[in-house]
Amino acid sequence: MYVRGMVGSLRRRGLSKQAILNKMRLKSVDTDTAGEYLEECDSDFAGTEENGDFRAALIFARKKKIGPFAGAREEEFQKTLAKFARAGFSYDIANRVLTLDQSAAEDAIYGYK
Repeated sequence: MYVRGMVGSLRRRGLSKQAILNKMRLKSVDTDTAGEYLEECDSDFAGTEENGDFRAALIFARKKKIGPFAGAREEEFQKTLAKFARAGFSYDIANRVLTLDQSAAEDAIYGYK
């Protein structure tokens, strides 16, 4: 029960699959167990694991005010990609997020479920 709640909380905070598995490993939770709960969480959160990572990347972008949520302060594309990479998101996910406009990104965050 602890693992299910922790994985769900971390996913809703915008953490990538890799970051969640690393945090669970630090808590001495088996990677397979954490992975199972992550798949279960993603099916509730966004339909599939890929959509779960995409939605988490959008939440991450909104929290960090990068990509579609940057507003007036546009950063270099490579620097923004680096932020996504350090957070554990794949290049494909980061590129999808960075090509959205703000209204499409907000629809993608709140449009699931």
